[in-house]
Amino acid sequence: TNPMGHMGGGPTLFKEKCQQCGECELGRVAGICPLTQCPKGLLNGPCGGSQNGKCEVDPEQDCAWILIYERLKKLGELDKLKKARDPHDWSKMRRPRKLEVSPLSVE
Repeated sequence: TNPMGHMGGGPTLFKEKCQQCGECELGRVAGICPLTQCPKGLLNGPCGGSQNGKCEVDPEQDCAWILIYERLKKLGELDKLKKARDPHDWSKMRRPRKLEVSPLSVE
């Protein structure tokens, strides 16, 4: 452990919360990005395959749309789900992306 309390070379797990798609909808979906949090990237609601609140693609993962629904319900904003969003403009999202992480050095 170094003087700042870090062990090893720094963080080892990075969880993507945003894909920087250029068409942010976080205000409509209670701060949970379905493009990033749903393995299928569904933008207008759930696929219908979740079981017990878990995703059918990854049963270890909570269904993003159930999380969105529950948060909007808690906020009294379920009306936001009534309007379907326009088709996504994929030209605004550049692929492939790269993340380079340098080792943490504390002196």
